[in-house]
Amino acid sequence: MNLEIDPRRLESSGDVDLEVEDVEEVAAEHRTLLAQTAKLFLDRITDPIVLAQMPREIRAIAHHTAQAGKKIHADSWTVLVGGFIMLRIFSPCMVTPESFDLMPPDHVPSPKARRNLILLAKLIQNCANRVLFGGKEAYMICMNDFIEDNATQMDQYLSEVCNDPMADKNGTEPFADLENLKPNINVNVQEMNIHDLFDFHRILSRGTNELQAFLSTERKNLTGEPTINNTLTALLGELGPAPFVSSVRTKTPLHVDAFLSNLSEDVPNSSGTLIASSAQHDDLIETQALEKARFLFVGPPTKDNNPVVWLIVNRVKLEFLTNINRLVTHVFKIMEEVSKSRYVFIIDMSWATITDEMKTAIAENIPKMFSTFGRNYKKNLSEAYVVHPTAYTSALLTLIRSFASQKLRSKIHDVYNWKDLMSIIPLENILLPEASRSFITKSFQVSKVNAKGKSQTRLIKFTPKSLLNIDPKTKNIQNERPLTEIEDVSAYFNSNEICIRFCENNPKEGKKSILKSITSNTMDSVFRRYVCESKQERDEIIESIFMCGFKYDTINFSTEFKVVKVNHAGKRQDRIFKLTTDSLLNCDESKIQSEISFSGIEEVSLDQDNPNDVLWLKFKSERKKRKIICVENARTMVRALTDAIEKYNTEHLFDVSKNTNVIFV
Repeated sequence: MNLEIDPRRLESSGDVDLEVEDVEEVAAEHRTLLAQTAKLFLDRITDPIVLAQMPREIRAIAHHTAQAGKKIHADSWTVLVGGFIMLRIFSPCMVTPESFDLMPPDHVPSPKARRNLILLAKLIQNCANRVLFGGKEAYMICMNDFIEDNATQMDQYLSEVCNDPMADKNGTEPFADLENLKPNINVNVQEMNIHDLFDFHRILSRGTNELQAFLSTERKNLTGEPTINNTLTALLGELGPAPFVSSVRTKTPLHVDAFLSNLSEDVPNSSGTLIASSAQHDDLIETQALEKARFLFVGPPTKDNNPVVWLIVNRVKLEFLTNINRLVTHVFKIMEEVSKSRYVFIIDMSWATITDEMKTAIAENIPKMFSTFGRNYKKNLSEAYVVHPTAYTSALLTLIRSFASQKLRSKIHDVYNWKDLMSIIPLENILLPEASRSFITKSFQVSKVNAKGKSQTRLIKFTPKSLLNIDPKTKNIQNERPLTEIEDVSAYFNSNEICIRFCENNPKEGKKSILKSITSNTMDSVFRRYVCESKQERDEIIESIFMCGFKYDTINFSTEFKVVKVNHAGKRQDRIFKLTTDSLLNCDESKIQSEISFSGIEEVSLDQDNPNDVLWLKFKSERKKRKIICVENARTMVRALTDAIEKYNTEHLFDVSKNTNVIFV
């Protein structure tokens, strides 16, 4: 389902072929679908059965909001209630359902689904606020009829929300039984996590003076006389220094009784002196580990002379995320250099492996960490760039955007090719690891001009034995021509064009690709005319043709294999693996499902029990190996892939032993 009604987004999304369909016509269809879907959501929200399940505490807040609103604006109190009910309860659940247990946390809505949910939330929110669209969201003006048509239904619902369903039974004022209800707080210290107690101890120790001043002021307000509260000082004195223990927390919490029973007899559990001494050593080791990892550092400035903060995510370890206090201290130390001036933040997601444990730690600690930093850190952030983002990055950014301001959200940008950073940072100042620079594989975007003069955007990519023409929108390999069929390559000195002439007699002869064949115009199969984006790219394409042709006879193995890919859930998929000059293409017939750079392949190995039919691939971006079935051809595929990776690494001056561990059985 696509509910997008913004013509600009429709044009740029690639979902609409402008040569076939009119954008306005598509937008009109989406508007109808958006209104119908929003009506389903609204009817469900306002259903009396659903309303009856709403906690009375929420309805009590709505009631008191309405009572206060009637005193100020008797005619618009429903707007205040709508702002509370929709903005604070329903809208967050609609936009991020995975955050409210409405769907599994590991099933994050796709970008298109997220956009659909945002549009629905916007529409229902404005209906509750009685606000018509206009101004910055002119594309939503067409939905104002929906707001006006459903205003009565929304007002009736908000009025009903404020009613106490227990009022008639109690015979008292609405929600009166909740006003004097004291929270049932029963804290059993013995069942608390010992790390939480230590954290609380450190907070009290660091803020003793401020807390005593506050308590003294409160005492003066009540009695008229300032009183120094010595109880806190006495308790902290009895406890001694705040202990520091190893920050790595296990899944099973370490409770107080268990901790005390593990202490040796000579460790005084009242003063904590020996505990602190041992733990301070662990604290020092942990700090050194954070510094040695160099996952966060300040680099040379941008072209505008703004400092750059680099975050290399694949250097972040789980133990760094489990102690939020130590992590915040380290980050503060690094960020102190840039906090007083404008700065740029670069987040490198290349080859980042995010485990389930890390996802849990991030979900728990990032919001806390984000709220810890002062306003100057957010205010002085010029721009933030996420390099080579992943699906998890999008989910994480959605989480951050949920508690960040609109101004801050607008500063975050995705960068899918690290070279795009050169527009803001000089090449010599880009401090990405070499492996990150190799994350992007090489292809050339060109305009292919057919025999009728029609121009089509294509990507040219080379395998060791052929030239691929790829549709960048559909990721389909439109055709593949063996290099042995090229008879002539020509280009004019002052032009970006390349003309390639292929064998005229039986142009597909010698082609052994098992990809789905595609018929083409006879003239197009003989002559190819490409318009490159620059003369430099033109020259690189010509050079690639000659280099691949020069090395053609050194390729002793096939570069294309029929395989069965087995995912981590055990599901099998028929695929074609195709080796290019710098990557492995995972194809479903002629459609490219994914591409992995050779620099991202960590291990290639034959199965020990069935080396003729099964091999295993380990990617740097994944924790587990992938099982690949290549019947009676596994050994050949391993040799071909190993050979291709070694040649790639040699050309890129990499140490093969550090990048790919090739195992033969």
